[in-house]
Amino acid sequence: MTNQYFDPNIFTEDATAYPQILGTIPNTKRTLCCGPHISNTDFALLKTINLTETKRIDFRAEFFNIFNHTQFFNPDGNSSDGSQFGQITEAKAPRLMQFALKFFF
Repeated sequence: MTNQYFDPNIFTEDATAYPQILGTIPNTKRTLCCGPHISNTDFALLKTINLTETKRIDFRAEFFNIFNHTQFFNPDGNSSDGSQFGQITEAKAPRLMQFALKFFF
């Protein structure tokens, strides 16, 4: 098994060696130009607590990527990068949470 997202051997920069494949992408999947699937779900909770007629507290909790699915960046598309061509080398941020408390007076 390889670490490549797509087969880098289907590409060539030497058009003189294989002139028949110039401008074509042979034997590859239709969605080669697209990166891996992203599954991202965000969630927020809001609560307003009235203390008096003029004073209140707002609480907010936000969760980004709540199910913590790994989300990868697109594969390296620069053919001059050598062995990294076609590899996914980075992932996006994991689950993030933030909380806020606001006092109105």
